Amino acid sequence: MLRKGGHFWVAVPFFVPFHAAPMDNSRWSARGLKNFLIECGFEEDAIQSAQWGNRHAALRNLDGGGWPPQYDAATDDLTDDPAMPICAWALAKKT
Repeated sequence: MLRKGGHFWVAVPFFVPFHAAPMDNSRWSARGLKNFLIECGFEEDAIQSAQWGNRHAALRNLDGGGWPPQYDAATDDLTDDPAMPICAWALAKKT
């Protein structure tokens, strides 16, 4: 249903960087999203995927002060910490 040249975007939560074996079907990693999009017919070189997050951003989303939390540039650190991703995303272009 996506025309040639169209883009498909997906972003999913990924709070815990752990995948149980043999099955863990509720947390998608960047590589998992890329593999899924390849299986769906997208060309591998037409897919970008990554993960982003940090502990502070995760805690701010869980602090109970109302959701979504209001961003405060003075106190909210948005520096990416590869050891603590909170979301994975992928962007694919139909060729």
